[in-house]
Amino acid sequence: MKRNRILNMVMAAGIILFAMIVSMSFTACSVNDNPTPEPVIPEPEIPETPLQTPLTFEALEPGAVVTFNIKTEAATNPVYYRTCAAGTWSQWSVYESNTDVTLANVGDKVQFKGDNDSYYSDATIPNSASRFLCPNACKVYGNIMSLIDSDDFEHATTLTEPYALSALFVRSMIQIDPENPLLLPATKLSPYCYFMMFAGCMNLQYAPELPATTLAERCYAYMFSLCRSLTTAPKLPATKLDKYCYYMMFMECSSLTSAPELPATELAEGCYYCMLSACTSLTTAPELPATKLADKCYGQMLAGCTALTEPSELPATKLANECYSLMYQNCTALTEAPELPATTLAPNCYCQMFAFCKALTKAPELPATTLAKQCYFCMFAGCTALTKTPELPATTLAEECYLAMFLECSGLTKASDLPATELAESCYDSMFGRCENLTDVPEGLPAKTLAKRCYDSMFYGCKSMVYAPILPATTLADSCYSEMFFGCEKLECFVFKPDFEMPIVLPAETLTKGCYYNMFAGCSSLRELKCYATDISAEDCTKDWLSGVSTSGYFTTYSYLPWEENSPNGIPAGWRRHNIDGGDEGGDEGGEIVIIK
Repeated sequence: MKRNRILNMVMAAGIILFAMIVSMSFTACSVNDNPTPEPVIPEPEIPETPLQTPLTFEALEPGAVVTFNIKTEAATNPVYYRTCAAGTWSQWSVYESNTDVTLANVGDKVQFKGDNDSYYSDATIPNSASRFLCPNACKVYGNIMSLIDSDDFEHATTLTEPYALSALFVRSMIQIDPENPLLLPATKLSPYCYFMMFAGCMNLQYAPELPATTLAERCYAYMFSLCRSLTTAPKLPATKLDKYCYYMMFMECSSLTSAPELPATELAEGCYYCMLSACTSLTTAPELPATKLADKCYGQMLAGCTALTEPSELPATKLANECYSLMYQNCTALTEAPELPATTLAPNCYCQMFAFCKALTKAPELPATTLAKQCYFCMFAGCTALTKTPELPATTLAEECYLAMFLECSGLTKASDLPATELAESCYDSMFGRCENLTDVPEGLPAKTLAKRCYDSMFYGCKSMVYAPILPATTLADSCYSEMFFGCEKLECFVFKPDFEMPIVLPAETLTKGCYYNMFAGCSSLRELKCYATDISAEDCTKDWLSGVSTSGYFTTYSYLPWEENSPNGIPAGWRRHNIDGGDEGGDEGGEIVIIK
């Protein structure tokens, strides 16, 4: 019974509780009261992808100032900007050129967008580029194409106008974070589009990616020049190049330690000209697989890379004008040169290629037999560690082909034979000039017919040279021997056979204008000379030719010739005259002329 009473009491309490709940519910939902609105939960903001992010500057130090100096002659449409402070973005507003935007705190941001095909007013006028001025440390990221197409920059990949974004960040203190980079997504470029874009950005350590595979004229010229903190170059996948497309792109990037891959096999005029010049931390040159070269394609490409020890292989066998001109000039750590298999040369192809490579100890083989104008001009000038010259097999020369080829190679002691019999104007001009330790020279220079200035200054200043090569030429040309042995203070005679010395003999009968001008000037050890000339009437043919020679010696000539006595233009003071045809005071030992067969 008791159990039933407890059960009935629980059931009754349950009925009363249910009635109370119903009553409360009915009161809360009364039609006479306003319903309580449910709280509004905002939808989460979908983060932008890098391509969807407008060009953004983010302060890395408080009080950073960003200013956009817009050349309104080019950027005729408005540029818009907005700022973000403490995580809150302002509305987009029209930006007035040269307005300072101050980012008060670290992490504050400013973004820019516009609808202008170019921000460069006139390439013929200095300071024509629109520029972001950022004197404080800022991080820059987002899509650069927001300046070109404000609405659909996410999909914009074409630059149409020359100089479109050139010099945009010149000398700014910007940095690029590789984890949140600045994007340059254009794959269709215009001439000069990124010209000098980051030049002089001293804080820049990382470069943006450059995805274009087809380039335009000078599109990347000077792009990162003088970025002395840049440690990593971007990948350069382009295989279709254009004139001077990489011209001076990384010049003086002194922290760059490795070069980008360069896959192109067909080059364009000046495409790599000065590309990596003065990158003083670069130790290894990039691979250069191209076999089809173009004028100036590698000119000065690695000049001044003073840490470079590993040169590029150069497989091309047909060269182009100035293709390797100054390529490794002043690479002072380079000890070994690449092989140079080319047999078809071009004007200036090797001009100054290794000039002032002071550690270079061995020259590469040079197999070409058909030369071109100035093909070897100054090729090894100033290579002070070079001791021996390579074989030079050509027998037919070209104008100035060996001009100053070994100039000032102070360590050079031996010169290879020079078999050429067909000469050209200035072909040997200054070839061994100021090679102060050169002692072993070719036995003879076999050409019988000379060309204008062909031997001009050939051994100028070779102070250690005792023996001269035999000179069998009988047909001279204007200035052909001009200053040939100027300043060779130890020069005494010809060498013809081992342990056999003979005086210098000049067999030509008819002299030409300036042919012997200053030829032996300053040869203070020279004390004997045989000259078989029969006509010395040409203008300045012997002017100062024996100036500064020994104060005593023997001069052999024909008795009837009106030489100036006691004169550097004729027979030097203190020298005795021997006449080939007899009648002189000291007699004559004979008039034999030695000719190389």
